[in-house]
Amino acid sequence: MEKLKKFFWWSFLFCCVFVAVVVINYGIVSLNAAGRTFNDVADVPEYEYGLILATSPITPGGARNLYFDMRIKSAVELYYAGKVARLIVSGGDYTQDINNRYGCDEPRMISDSLVSRGVPVD
Repeated sequence: MEKLKKFFWWSFLFCCVFVAVVVINYGIVSLNAAGRTFNDVADVPEYEYGLILATSPITPGGARNLYFDMRIKSAVELYYAGKVARLIVSGGDYTQDINNRYGCDEPRMISDSLVSRGVPVD
């Protein structure tokens, strides 16, 4: 009985410490991000360059990648609102990756998606 009581006490203590670490980290990230994230395009300051972080348009499971779609949508909105003058696309070319049947040339896919929405290629 004493061992069971000790086990529950240590389990409870571990859970409390875990929750405290999560809450503290959330607070630190929130404080450091204050004033650096925006929900409205009008609030975003103007910059010369905007960076689009790479992701594939297709998930490893073969479904449409919503992260890709939202990054393209946001970049186009920022460009047309005059918040960024130029867009830099990042990523890798995974078309030769034999282990990944959904591999693609990420910068090319991002660029093609931007151009198809009217953003000039240059």
